[in-house]
Amino acid sequence: MREMQERAYEARFSEYLLLKAPPASGKSRALMFLALDKLKHQKIRKVIVAVPERSIGSSFAPTELKKHGFFADWDPKDEYNLCTPGSDGSDSKVQKFHAFMEGDAQILICTHATLRFGAEGLSEKVFDGCLLAIDEFHHVSADADNRLGELIRSIMAISSAHIIAMTGSYFRGTACRSCCPEDERKFTKVTYNYYEQLNGYSYLKSLGIGYHFLPGEVHGCHHGGAGYGQEDHPAHSQCEFWGEHKAEVRGGQPHPRSDWRRGETETRRRVCSM
Repeated sequence: MREMQERAYEARFSEYLLLKAPPASGKSRALMFLALDKLKHQKIRKVIVAVPERSIGSSFAPTELKKHGFFADWDPKDEYNLCTPGSDGSDSKVQKFHAFMEGDAQILICTHATLRFGAEGLSEKVFDGCLLAIDEFHHVSADADNRLGELIRSIMAISSAHIIAMTGSYFRGTACRSCCPEDERKFTKVTYNYYEQLNGYSYLKSLGIGYHFLPGEVHGCHHGGAGYGQEDHPAHSQCEFWGEHKAEVRGGQPHPRSDWRRGETETRRRVCSM
């Protein structure tokens, strides 16, 4: 396991787990480790992995883990990979979702939309003993009009389902939280930041990071994909200017960490410090 995956695996017994880590840090593989442990050792009977768009479903394709020393392989069946062409709310996908919930298969991969459509008309108690893994959790909102957010809230309130929320975004980009404060406090938080990610590289030729924000006022400091409120932010009163930074490697050798941290500020934008 990578450092981030080990950190997440240490929290594997949490009923609600929020994993915040940069892109390409290994969140998908971390989810595989966590889900398999819950299936094998924690009496979880089914795993539903929900992604925002069909193309991302390939990140959760069958993966050999035993050859690297883990106790099981990640082996979802093609029949229950619903990230396939066609409408996410089609009758065939909804029927397949229902068949999965009623059958013996253990792993299903679908889009957020298919999860929403598939759950319509089902009791929240159907999800007892299930793990819901929500990729790109910043798509969830506490807004009453956000159907995915409402589904997650009702499942947490009524069923015994476990939730793993994954996000690479530190900000939602709007004033609306992903979760209401009482639900946020239920999550065990595992954070792996960009500095830690960069420190894991031996060689880095170049790096560009851009920040883009919607215009208008944002109330509160939203830290993390889960939409942390201002009162939850350990440094909510501290802000600094960040922007697009570039780190370069010359002669095949990495610069010391201070070089890429200092970087070259190209566009300055005011954001809340993390």
